Amino acid sequence: MNQLASEKNNALVGQKVEILCEGASKTNSERLSGRTMQNKIVIIEGDQQRLTGEFSTSSLPNPPAILSTATLFYTIDPIP
Repeated sequence: MNQLASEKNNALVGQKVEILCEGASKTNSERLSGRTMQNKIVIIEGDQQRLTGEFSTSSLPNPPAILSTATLFYTIDPIP
C-alpha cells in the first residue's frame, strides 16, 4: 500500500465520520458501499433498505480493516 495513503488511513482509526450510503457493494451484496464527506469510498455492514440514501455516523475499527488505498471498511454506530 502507498505509504502516504496508509498514513492517512491510519489517522482515521477511532475517528467518527459521516458516511452517505449509496447502496449495495459491487463485490459483496451483503455489504453496502458509501462515501465519506472527503469522497473516500467505504464499505459498511447494515440494512440496505434502511440505509441507502441516508447519512450515518461511523467509526473505523481498531485494528482497521483497510481494503485498499482507496477503500475502508467501517462499522455503523448503533442508533440510540
